Amino acid sequence: MFSFQFPHISSAKRINSHWLLILAYSLLFIISVDSIAQETRERSALKVYLPEEVNFCINPWLTLSPDSIVGGVEPYAYQWWSEDGFLSQSDTLIWQGSDTTTIWLEVTDGAGFRERANTRALPYPSIPASFSVNQTQGCLPLEVEFRSDFLAFQHLQSMQWNFGAGEPSTTMASAVCKYDEVGTYYPTLVLTDNNGCIWRDTLNVEIRVFPVPHASFELEDTLIHLPHADLKPHNTSEGAGNYHWDFGPWGESLEHSPSFDFSSEIEGTSALELTAINAFGCTSIFSQTVKVVRPISFFIPNAFTPDRDGVNDTWLPVGSGVDASHYHLDVFDPWGTVIFSTNDLEQSWDGKNAATRIDMAPGLFAYRIVARDSERGVGHEFKGMVVLLR
Repeated sequence: MFSFQFPHISSAKRINSHWLLILAYSLLFIISVDSIAQETRERSALKVYLPEEVNFCINPWLTLSPDSIVGGVEPYAYQWWSEDGFLSQSDTLIWQGSDTTTIWLEVTDGAGFRERANTRALPYPSIPASFSVNQTQGCLPLEVEFRSDFLAFQHLQSMQWNFGAGEPSTTMASAVCKYDEVGTYYPTLVLTDNNGCIWRDTLNVEIRVFPVPHASFELEDTLIHLPHADLKPHNTSEGAGNYHWDFGPWGESLEHSPSFDFSSEIEGTSALELTAINAFGCTSIFSQTVKVVRPISFFIPNAFTPDRDGVNDTWLPVGSGVDASHYHLDVFDPWGTVIFSTNDLEQSWDGKNAATRIDMAPGLFAYRIVARDSERGVGHEFKGMVVLLR
């Protein structure tokens, strides 16, 4: 077995050993300094690059990644920060902000070296998506006009109206929607600007569409013969609580089913119109044409002169539509005594007392005609006064 033994070291040799020890420490120091320099070079090789500025839309999320990472040892660890504090540890930042701010990214490589970069995040100018309407409630069908508060169309890609019913509209500035169903609607407006930012808004009140009642009525007959007691329409309306009847010259009524009196004996043709009104103030109108006629008409002279001059010597009511078999005429003196009577449509009064054949003195004489019309067989009565002049 090989063995080695140090010889006896003299004083001079001990001095040489001391220098050897110093040399060894020097070599270790050089190696350590070189190692630190190498680490410094590796650390200085890690570079992170972000854009100087980045613009973002306020409403959507901002997605931000480093432009590049140079050097270092993978894998990398990420930490994103803003002026408000820590944001994320992902390699890509997904962030939503509303104000201008600075965003930092700190990257740590696999060797533990860190490098930072920052960017200035600037929001695109905001665009108001607010709008107004000409009315927020009404009766079916309801037509509503929408008008945008933002009119700088050159800054927009699109404008979309969502009415809450039917198809959306992409017209600029304004739009019109006709609501055909009862309900409550919440319209919105969506603007997309030239930067791709999306801006939304809605009304602070809903649009309400109310139902409309159904007005209707039934009549036994639309041809009324005078004299007639009354006309009673049968109200068949639905969904209403108030009513207004308008019958032209024959009057008005607010009753559910009124009765119209024809004692005024007004003849003519008019529409009987019913307006039905519900609790929302919505209305519906229904009408039928009614003709009021007198089936018997008489021309009754109001004076005559029985002086035998051949002019206007007799008094004769002339009627049309009269059933000749149902006609009767009475003339009364001032005391109510019948002085002339006939059932003949063609017989006139000559101014004498028919019983005594004595000429009656000048004055006023009452008459009464009772006749039946030939169309419906309804009896009619006509009363009045005639003047006898001599």
